[in-house]
Amino acid sequence: RTGFRLVGSNLSAPNGSAADGTVATGGGGSDIAILGNEFANCGNDKSISLYHVVYISADRTDSGARLPAVTNREIGWNYFHDNLANRAVNIYSQGTRSSFLDGNSVHDNLIVNQRGDGILLGWYTTGETWVYNNVVINAGLGPAFVDGPGSAYTCLDIRAGHDERGQGGTRLHIHHNTFSGCGWAQSDVPNETGAIAFVASQNYTLDVHANIIHSTTPYVIPEVYTNRKDVPRRDPAAFSHNLWFGAGPEPGFDSNSVNADPQFVNPKAGDLRLGASSPAIGRGAPVAEGSRLSHDFDGRPRPSTQPADLGAFQRAP
Repeated sequence: RTGFRLVGSNLSAPNGSAADGTVATGGGGSDIAILGNEFANCGNDKSISLYHVVYISADRTDSGARLPAVTNREIGWNYFHDNLANRAVNIYSQGTRSSFLDGNSVHDNLIVNQRGDGILLGWYTTGETWVYNNVVINAGLGPAFVDGPGSAYTCLDIRAGHDERGQGGTRLHIHHNTFSGCGWAQSDVPNETGAIAFVASQNYTLDVHANIIHSTTPYVIPEVYTNRKDVPRRDPAAFSHNLWFGAGPEPGFDSNSVNADPQFVNPKAGDLRLGASSPAIGRGAPVAEGSRLSHDFDGRPRPSTQPADLGAFQRAP
């Protein structure tokens, strides 16, 4: 509940399969921090799609007055690997009068070999949410779940917002992440696998900058993101200075984008730092000193007076 912190633990749950999480907030509560933990071997091949590694939720109800919003949930510096639970990080709630999930921060996590989505920003995720400096390698791998497809198979799945908050009431800041190997290549279900999903809700605004998306499955699902009838065309300025590679030309809605091999140091060994000739070097914007983006995944400072590098890593000699 409020004030809960889980720090520096090693957790596994090979038999996990309920509508729950290896670690879950158990409903409401603000000021929750899940920091510097290792999660491995959570879930199994028979786990249902509602079982996740970290499940951030809120108090739920379908009657009475709207429950008070919860805020300040931080998930940072964790190592998730080789999990057969659905998602590594699942931020979601439901119910007609439940609490809103305001003020979430998902940063500096390493997610490797995840069955379902690496990160979900689901319904009731409202207010200001930050997703930055995460490295996601091989997420959305499948296989399918015994109770159904389990939504999408992606590195980042966005289904945020709520009708009562409107489009301006939820702002998603997605900066300096590195996504590689996203999606389930063997999936035969249309529009369920890719690097990033923007699905269902029109009640959020996006701020997507300086990320690296390296994927051989579609960069964005549904691919008709900018002209779906139920998802109005969003401001193209919401996307800029991202690198897209592996699945063809970059999306047309991203401005000042890069469409070239990021030249990772050793991707086969999981080292997604930038090589000396990477086209991602110096292609972002300067980063204000003291801001949450001022340091990279390795703790190396980003420049404040010249363009920063794209992705989670700032190149250094």
